[in-house]
Amino acid sequence: MTASDHENPREPLVVVADDGPSLYPSVATLGSYIEAPDVDDGVYRGFDGEGRLLKDRDNTPPCASTRLGRLMRRVLGPPQDLVMVSLAESAPTHRAELRKVLIDGLSRRMGQQASTLEAQSLAQLLRLAEDHLLH
Repeated sequence: MTASDHENPREPLVVVADDGPSLYPSVATLGSYIEAPDVDDGVYRGFDGEGRLLKDRDNTPPCASTRLGRLMRRVLGPPQDLVMVSLAESAPTHRAELRKVLIDGLSRRMGQQASTLEAQSLAQLLRLAEDHLLH
């Protein structure tokens, strides 16, 4: 593992909302579906593929504080709110919570008892999620 493996979310990403979990194959895909105001309001809870909690990363454009950046904001308006994620933790301390979320979501989606999925590893649950929860 490299240092960047500890700094970047491991794909796929799992995001949980009121209607259950959804799986996103990449950070870019996640950013195109999730809206920043909902993230700010705490509508979602996200995990990377290892069980590390995700957080919204500050996405202020680097030029926002420059004179040109301020002029662009005045003329064009504020930039679109983009969701950009990073890791909230370096160790996968939420692996058990991710497994529970996947088991509950998959059992509802697949119409199976949760107990039939509990023997599956996290990797196996993520593969099932690719078939049943992919966004």
